[in-house]
Amino acid sequence: MKKTIVFTLLIITTAVFSSKVYAAQAPLMSEQDQLSYVEGAAKSIRRHLWTSGYENVETYVEKASKKLLDQHISESDDHESPLFKNEVSQLYKCHYSKTCELYRISSSSSIYGGYGSEAYFILLYTRSQKHFQIRHTVYSE
Repeated sequence: MKKTIVFTLLIITTAVFSSKVYAAQAPLMSEQDQLSYVEGAAKSIRRHLWTSGYENVETYVEKASKKLLDQHISESDDHESPLFKNEVSQLYKCHYSKTCELYRISSSSSIYGGYGSEAYFILLYTRSQKHFQIRHTVYSE
């Protein structure tokens, strides 16, 4: 009986350890896969705006370089809703990470004669192929 329990624990431990090793060595997303993923997120944003009644909806996707990120953060005080400090730190943390790629989706739309633009930062974790989104209003009238 003891041998069976020890053997079972050994098998479970080996299975858990090997799955963690595999997860740590999962391949990173290619540039093309990243762009396709982010384009899908932009499409979801457009769809949400259209179904909410917005018109003239446009999005623009770009990879966020350090220069673009610094410029966007420096202009944050001029935005309708500036980024919070913890959001800024999450953006820079992603930028410097080896397993996170940072993209910015800029959207513009109009509703009831008004115009607005928003920035959506997509923090794409290339190993897990999941993303986190930080959104804020850049301009609104």
